[in-house]
Amino acid sequence: MKSGAKMTKDSMGALRKSIEALSKKRVLVGIPSEESTRVNDDGSVSPINNAALGYIQEHGSPANNIPERPFLVPGVQDSRAKTDSMFGKAGAKMLAGDESGCDMEFDKAGLTAVSSVKKKMAAGPFQKLADSTLAARARRGVKRTTPLVDTANLQNHITYVKRTK
Repeated sequence: MKSGAKMTKDSMGALRKSIEALSKKRVLVGIPSEESTRVNDDGSVSPINNAALGYIQEHGSPANNIPERPFLVPGVQDSRAKTDSMFGKAGAKMLAGDESGCDMEFDKAGLTAVSSVKKKMAAGPFQKLADSTLAARARRGVKRTTPLVDTANLQNHITYVKRTK
């Protein structure tokens, strides 16, 4: 008995290679410490960078009386409905041999997650600022009372990077 199927090309090697390459790709959202220098109003460089400040805001610092104000993890989670679809498209493009199309979908997912994190920073909800913090802002002429939104220095450092593990 003869089979009606005939193999004309073996693509398993290429498929395996695409799956392996895809499994090593990552999109990371946050504040890369190497690019997070914080400049003070007077132009001097702050001793604390934006990566450290973001970590303190996300997790709090009881020793410094700073409450948790999680924005990064919840912001990324809020974007998952959109980014999961983009990662699915990225996978399909990679399996079809379109690595640049895959990278474009990763870029879209990164930008979407960054936007969601910034939206979370602006919207909260977060514990209110201490009276001392509001007074310090007022002395600098800042009227905003929103936690995490002062000079926009921290927000401007939220980004994404594509890495291969």
